[in-house]
Amino acid sequence: MLSGRFASAASLGGAGFEVFIMCRSRETLCTIRKGVGSLGSVGQVIEPGSPRVAPSAAKGHVGEFAVSDPNLFEQSSPPWEIMATPLDKGGFLNRKTYLLTPNVILYEERFGSAVHLRGLTPAGMLGFTVPICLGGRTAYWNAFPENHGLPASLPGALDATIDAGQRHVIVLVRRDLLSRLISPASLSRLETAANRRRLPVTAAGREGLRRGLLDALYRAHRNTGMLDHAAALSSLEEDIVARLMSALALPEAPGRRPALSRRRQGLDRALEYLRSAEDVSTNVPGLCEAAGVSQRTLEYAFRETFGMTPLTFLRLRRLHAARRQLASASPGSTRVADTAYAHGFYEPGRFASIYAACFGELPSETLRRRFPETTTCLLP
Repeated sequence: MLSGRFASAASLGGAGFEVFIMCRSRETLCTIRKGVGSLGSVGQVIEPGSPRVAPSAAKGHVGEFAVSDPNLFEQSSPPWEIMATPLDKGGFLNRKTYLLTPNVILYEERFGSAVHLRGLTPAGMLGFTVPICLGGRTAYWNAFPENHGLPASLPGALDATIDAGQRHVIVLVRRDLLSRLISPASLSRLETAANRRRLPVTAAGREGLRRGLLDALYRAHRNTGMLDHAAALSSLEEDIVARLMSALALPEAPGRRPALSRRRQGLDRALEYLRSAEDVSTNVPGLCEAAGVSQRTLEYAFRETFGMTPLTFLRLRRLHAARRQLASASPGSTRVADTAYAHGFYEPGRFASIYAACFGELPSETLRRRFPETTTCLLP
């Protein structure tokens, strides 16, 4: 028998996300599989009265665990506040494989038996569920999820029936992050849909979102080195939000093409901002704020001038910065993966593919190749 507490925690800004599971028996009540990231190796048992772990908010955390008791399921569910009522006789089983970042919680969840969940949805967060395998008893707020919709929530009430064998992906995103990454008009349309507890999505959009989220989740489990790099985590969060917005079928706001003078002024201000900004910390909403124009106006301006979106332009700058770092690195001083993470690329394999397509060689080849030292520069 094993007594005590297993703890894993990750800060989500002002609101913490914590998992505290009472472990009475490793075999019957709580199975901890792994936890990697800002906590280091977290397979430890914390005795009663021990202080709670408080990792850096700038880091990420991955892991997986299973609980076989409804009470333990409730204790392991924050930031949800859940009351679980089993609907089947026999054993209870819930498994989670998760990724925590400063602003996003992403996890795949499986249930071995049917359960009715009531309670409160997470404060300060928008949540949505992407179904993988549903059952005949599955219901969210007394309605079976539609093929062209994703169950969604803003802070408020939770009422869901989860059938035996159900499997889904759940994403919780801090509303602060959404307000930084998407336009006010898009955020308004997104929250209007979430208030109706359904995000409209096409079948193809839902399938693409499911694949993309699972890919991000399990890549983070394979590439745990990214969890200590704020730039990589920031890019991952941006990609998750971008995947969601591209999958949804939200109504478009009508509008005219912005005036040429406004497009050019916005572009000039954006480029001036980039001269002094850090590449890895710059995102499109921040660029729009610095330029004093909407994202739509900046999209027009960048496409007209560079033939690409602002997001593609920013990623291209980071890619070139990574190449310069690899080319100037001394032997044994860095790894390709660390360089990718430092410049906001959280998938080393994808980084290598994009890099090769852009520069005609793999980043590892650039790192091995010896370049002549640059002794002169136009401006010292």
